[in-house]
Amino acid sequence: ARAGRTTQEMEQEFVIPSEKDDLLCESTPGCFCVQEETDPSSLSSFNLKSLVEDTAKLLQADPYNITQNKAFDPLYSLVKNFVDLSEDVKAAVWETLLAEMSGLCRALKTDLDSLQAGTSECTAARNAVKMATLLVNWVCMTEEADAVKATKHLAEPTVTKKGKKAAAKADAKAWDWDQGRERAVLRLNELLQLDVQRLWPMSCTEEPFVNLVTRAAYLFLENPAVVKDKTTKEDIFQLLGVLVQKYNHALGATTSIIHLLPHFEHLAVPMAHLVGTFVTERNDTRVVAEVMREIGRMDAHDLARDSTGTKSYAAFMAELGEQAPQAVLTNISNLLSQLDGEAYMMRNAVLSVMCSILCKVLVKDKTEQGISTRDQFLEILESRLHDTSAFVRNRTLQLWQELMEQRAIPLARLGDVMQLISQRLEDKSSIVRKHALQTIVAFLKCNPYGDTLKLSVFKAKLDAAKAELKAMGASEEENEEEEGKKPAEQADEQAKKGEKAETEAEEQQEEE
Repeated sequence: ARAGRTTQEMEQEFVIPSEKDDLLCESTPGCFCVQEETDPSSLSSFNLKSLVEDTAKLLQADPYNITQNKAFDPLYSLVKNFVDLSEDVKAAVWETLLAEMSGLCRALKTDLDSLQAGTSECTAARNAVKMATLLVNWVCMTEEADAVKATKHLAEPTVTKKGKKAAAKADAKAWDWDQGRERAVLRLNELLQLDVQRLWPMSCTEEPFVNLVTRAAYLFLENPAVVKDKTTKEDIFQLLGVLVQKYNHALGATTSIIHLLPHFEHLAVPMAHLVGTFVTERNDTRVVAEVMREIGRMDAHDLARDSTGTKSYAAFMAELGEQAPQAVLTNISNLLSQLDGEAYMMRNAVLSVMCSILCKVLVKDKTEQGISTRDQFLEILESRLHDTSAFVRNRTLQLWQELMEQRAIPLARLGDVMQLISQRLEDKSSIVRKHALQTIVAFLKCNPYGDTLKLSVFKAKLDAAKAELKAMGASEEENEEEEGKKPAEQADEQAKKGEKAETEAEEQQEEE
């Protein structure tokens, strides 16, 4: 046992509460609870800083000390009332929590291999991880909610990274949540990379602990400013990727994505990138399959009524086809039902997915199954040139243009496709007629028989072809003449042989 902690403290299980006040009473016998809550409003700023410093020293001595009431209770009290704290105290509390996360990571790197499930030491380490993560989660949820409100109600100018650094230098004690958010994601990433699931029985991490991290991560993504920050966004993607791969978050990720897309339009493309990273970086296609299955099951009437949500789903699917075409091809059957739905945006999305698959996967697949799938997709794209919606006909023409530019149309099909596209020049919609003309121009420019349309070039080719044909005809006539001479010569030889035989017979008779 580590110094300063009793056996009872080490064996108590910390249950992650659904509400902050749930920790004030021992709801489950033998579980950890807060014994002494401090009211921050009753203390001066100096006393609050002293309280934070004393707690920080205790945690620096041993990061597992957070499982003691004398370390956890002050932090619980301050984080619970985080909104009411001054910026200086907020910064001090946050630095203490991040330092605790770093200390835990260092300690676990050393202890994970030696800890055995069911022992008091393993329970203490598991409690420390849950406690630290819980407090960090509460701060993240509180501050991010305020940041999102500020983004919605205040039209603040965009601050560049140089501007942030200058502001930090001007006021080193100011509370900067943008930097705090980024550091929180890094610390959580560092912790979860350590395979802390081994601290739980059967290496099966409890769902409330995983939810602590995922709730904060998805809340970050709800903020458009966070999505625009490439570094923070990629760190969040990496964090969610670890959770999907190692902490059984595939189903939870699917549920969160389906829920967020209709409410936050700015997440359509980023979420497709997120799911794409699961496939490309971690070779995990579970989320792709589940998301496509859920979208395929959506009621066509509901999608037709909810234009905002349908637009997000359509943009998400179109981008996902670009990011992970092979994984989407495996599950494309789940989406085909949407081609018969009322929502033209979903039909456009499915057609866009097919185009991406044709350009990136099937154009290289020369197997019998690949050719069969390619032909089926092309037939669907041909049929959609007669769709009832002008928007779908227009989008289909754009996709045919893209296929031609990517050399993804078989030569045997070019003539039929050109004929169908030419018919769209008489379409009742002006935008369809316009794009039909643009598509025909693209077909002429990208035709596989030559990249130039100069008449002189084609006349020269025609003359050369005629000369070759004429030469071939002359050689055939000579062959026919030679073949005609051979039978005549053979007949003469046979006649001579016959005459010679008759002469010999007559001579023989005269002698007799």
